[in-house]
Amino acid sequence: MAWLVRLRWIALAGVLLSTVLARALGIRGVNEPVILAAVVGGALYNAYFARDLRRRPDRRIDPLLQVLPDFGALTVVLWASGGVRNPFLSLYFVHVLLVTTLGGRRAFLLACTAALVFAAFLLGAEAWPIFRISSLEADSTSMAFLSASAFAVTVIGSAFVADRAQTELALRKREAEAAARARRRNAEILYAALDRLEVGVEILQPDGTASFRNRHLRDEGAICRMGSHGCQPLGERCPVEDAREGKPGTCRFSVKDRGGRERVIELLTYPLSDEVPAPVLRLHVDRTESLIAERKLQFAERLASLGRTVQAVAHELNTPLATIQTLAADMKAALAHAPPEAKELARDLDESASLILDEMRRCRSITQGLLAGRDRLENSAKDGDLRFAIERAATLVLGTGSSRRVLVCDPALEGLLVSTDADSLVQVFVNLLQNSLDAMADRPEGRIRISKIEAEPGFVGVCVDDDGPGFPLGVRDRLFEPFYTTKPPGKGTGLGLYTAQSLLREAGGRIELADAPGGGARVVLHLPEGARD
Repeated sequence: MAWLVRLRWIALAGVLLSTVLARALGIRGVNEPVILAAVVGGALYNAYFARDLRRRPDRRIDPLLQVLPDFGALTVVLWASGGVRNPFLSLYFVHVLLVTTLGGRRAFLLACTAALVFAAFLLGAEAWPIFRISSLEADSTSMAFLSASAFAVTVIGSAFVADRAQTELALRKREAEAAARARRRNAEILYAALDRLEVGVEILQPDGTASFRNRHLRDEGAICRMGSHGCQPLGERCPVEDAREGKPGTCRFSVKDRGGRERVIELLTYPLSDEVPAPVLRLHVDRTESLIAERKLQFAERLASLGRTVQAVAHELNTPLATIQTLAADMKAALAHAPPEAKELARDLDESASLILDEMRRCRSITQGLLAGRDRLENSAKDGDLRFAIERAATLVLGTGSSRRVLVCDPALEGLLVSTDADSLVQVFVNLLQNSLDAMADRPEGRIRISKIEAEPGFVGVCVDDDGPGFPLGVRDRLFEPFYTTKPPGKGTGLGLYTAQSLLREAGGRIELADAPGGGARVVLHLPEGARD
């Protein structure tokens, strides 16, 4: 606004020059002291305004501060130099243009009102001599010169103000364009930052339409679409509806990614205004990894607690196990001296006693390992006979009677050795046979089939198929988790498959779950091949 300061200095200088020329041209009736006082007052105000503008160059100009001083000073000068008879009365028009340029429509109305009021004051001073302080007496030539000068000054002043208005409009247009470019650039930066976030970001308008989605929600196979998930509110209602009413909300739902893996998504919603309904910001946060970590921590705590309990139980079991082992050994020794007529019964009892002694030895090994702090059996260097381990497990799970017909074994398993000790193999097949038997509880005609399959070099492939209902949909990946079971409460601990996997992993093998070709469940074992004789 430095141009406004310069314009005032020019106007004040013009008033002084006009006063001097009036005296030189012989124009009489001009009240020079009043004009001089008006010029001094205008100079003081303009100096104050220039000083304040230097201190605050970005200050906003109040049109009222321009209307009253400028119109007041012009009115005093005209009042002291002939009033409404002065041709320079047309300068009110220049002032109206100037104030309108600075302040817009509101200032225009204010300037017009001020011009009319001050002109009415001059007209009243002309009508009532008591208010008249000057007169304008000049010959026709001087009056013509004054009129021409007033016309020229008005035209030049109006042109100057119009030029400044055009300049101001162009400047404001450039500023608006620069601001718009800055907003677009900031929006681009913001959208780029939102696109790089590892969460889905979505903005919903009050009518439910999405005005923005970042790449997590724009890509094909996005993790969520409006209304396409099974929302599980953590409150009483859907969080989107709460956010539209000004309340943040949270819910969780499950989806499958492009690889078919299940992901747990937490939906956070926040209102973006105080209006109702309000635009809503929705954040889709993948909580899968954190939930897995939390679940692992819970498992670790439960396993630690179970380990302490099992060690205490193992310590207490050692004494009765030792007693049972001693009594079984005594029974076996007594059967060696059985009478001839009881030889067949003695052979059956001797076989049972031998089985009891072997299982007692395995129990003692397990309890000693638990007391030593081991969570699984240590594999011995001796290879295990695969068929022997299956037969021993079948005896323990199915017994020796007619129930053994449930099991069908592939003859190709005969004579196969695997690099896993017999006790670990027995425990693995006990767990698998027991799971299959439980799955076929309501299918008396069902069968369990154990057969040899092709495997990669260095391994022996074995599959265990049953005629049960198969694995429940969506839980196969969790069946190896400790304590996770699909059996009714009290029927399973959830440690069978976990223990089998741990034993095989310790031996260098692995276990896989699949669906049996004819229905039911299939468990595939990859066992490290034992040394050949």
